[in-house]
This record gives sequence, structure tokens and C-alpha cells, in this order.
Amino acid sequence: MICSMTGYGAGKARAANATIEVELRSVNGRSRDIRCNFPREFSVLENNVRKLVKKQLSRGQITVFLKYIQGNTDTVPFDKKQICQAVEEFKKLAKSAGLSPEGNLDTLLRFISSNNIAQENISVEKLKTPLMKATAQAIKSHIDSRAKEGAALVKDIKSRIKIIDNKVGAIKKLAPQVVKSYQERIAKRIEQLRKQTGVEFDPVRIITETGIFSERVDITEELIRLKAHIDTFVKTLKKGGVIGKRLDFILQEMFRETTTIGNKCNNAEISGHVVIMKEELERMREQVQNLE
Repeated sequence: MICSMTGYGAGKARAANATIEVELRSVNGRSRDIRCNFPREFSVLENNVRKLVKKQLSRGQITVFLKYIQGNTDTVPFDKKQICQAVEEFKKLAKSAGLSPEGNLDTLLRFISSNNIAQENISVEKLKTPLMKATAQAIKSHIDSRAKEGAALVKDIKSRIKIIDNKVGAIKKLAPQVVKSYQERIAKRIEQLRKQTGVEFDPVRIITETGIFSERVDITEELIRLKAHIDTFVKTLKKGGVIGKRLDFILQEMFRETTTIGNKCNNAEISGHVVIMKEELERMREQVQNLE
């Protein structure tokens, strides 16, 4: 399986009368960078989460978000016993001060809000198990998201490497014509000069010049190396796994050989193929840099 470095995943678990929600988001990165965006009171559990994420994800800038939501739809999100005790104490205080203890629901709600009387807090250590459960769910859906995008990237990359391979075959067929065309142009030019000047040119010198030109425009080695790089690239794709960096390196080598072919070819048709190859290689590099 080949995964993208960009993805999203979410998980949820219950913890007593609260809910823990974990979200994983990742973007491209040269290595692995895990960041936890947790409420301050949960910071002691960040290392546990990081270790779990490290086991599953190899590359990318990964951010883990944690939400701790107290209460649920079936219960009142306050400690009723604690509230009643507090109200009774304040009634006694009002009477001792000679004040009326009367109030209404609005008074009670303001009292609760201002005094932050919520459910009894759960020990952070007791939250470790549900947090790990929610994190595991988030990682699984995150990997599924990465795999889906990775499959789409690989499909696009395969179509482009096929174009480049076809262009290499076309250039290989055209390469011998470069020297032949040069010989024909030289022979034609010499014949024109002979008619104009009446001077006979040394055929040995003509052969020598043609040989020098042939050496200068020979792209046989570049084509062989480029074909080898294409084969290695395809094999690496089939192997799968964490291959983003390796594919990027192979593409750099392919781009270098393609550039050399363009510089040496001295042929308009080959130059046209080289331009298309460079365009495809550049698009492939953009895609490969998204892969894990």
C-alpha cells in the first residue's frame, strides 16, 4: 500500500459521563513531525498519544487535536448534589444577613455559571484508556484517508511514467537520423561550394568532421540510463510502502538524463519529445512529494 502524507481521521470514546474526541490531520513534511493540540490538563498524556501515532505513520506533519466534552444528552451536565448543598449554604448565609433567600431558575443558572459548578472531574489517568481508544480509531480512519489519496496519486503517476517511457522509445528511433541528416546537409553544402568555387574538398576531412559531430550528439548512454531509471521507478511503485523519498531521488536522475538528451540531440523532433518529458517529470515530482 502506498499512502499520501495528507489525510484526516477522527475517533471518539466515552469516559464516565464525558466524551473524548480525537482528530488527526496531516500535511506534507520531509520527515515525521507530531504535534499535540491538547487542553493543558491533558498534556501529561501527549507522549502516550505520540508513541501510538509513531507506530502507524512514518512521514508528514501530523497534528492531533483533543476535545473533552462533559455530560451527554441523557444527563444533566451538573452535579445536582453539589448544587443543592451550595444553594442551602447560601440560603443560610442570606438569612443570617437578614436578606430574603428567594430566587428563580435564572438566578440558579447564573449562580452555577459564575461558580463553575460542573460534574466532578475525572482523574486524567482514568482518561488514558478511552483516549488511546479514540486515538486508535482516528489513526485507522486517517490511514484509510491517506491510502485513498495515495491510490489516486499512484494512478496518475503511472499514466505519466508510461508517457515518458513511450517518448524514450520514440527518441531512440529518431536518434540515428540526427547523424544521417547532418551528413546529408554537409554533402549538399559541399556540392554547392564545389560548383561555386570549383574546389574539390578532402573526403577524409568530411568523414572526420562527421565523426566528431556524431560523438557530440550521441545520446545512446543517456537513453540506456534513462530506461534503467524508468524500470527502477516502476519496480519501486510495485513494491509499495514508504517510498516517497526514493521515488523523488529517481525522478531527479531521470530529469538529469532528459536534460542532457535535450542539450545534445540537435533535432527539433527530439527536442519536442524532451519538452513533453520534462513537463511530465515535473508533474510527477509534485505528486511524488505528496507520498509517504
